[in-house]
Amino acid sequence: MIHPPKTLEEARIYIYDRVGVKGPHQKPYREGHCAYEIYAGRGLIYQCTRKNGLGTSGLYCLQHAKKLLGGK
Repeated sequence: MIHPPKTLEEARIYIYDRVGVKGPHQKPYREGHCAYEIYAGRGLIYQCTRKNGLGTSGLYCLQHAKKLLGGK
């Protein structure tokens, strides 16, 4: 994730691209879930499925909040 959303407004306009065999499939931010972008290989990018509530504006799960704040 190059520019992770810092506010709920930024997250609401964020698009997660899923590039598949039939072309790109774009998905908007799903509120209530971590805003972090996950790279699954072969061009597949999706939003983290964990519940949010931590980190910047409460947009991230524990694992990704730590990662964004420089933790392990």
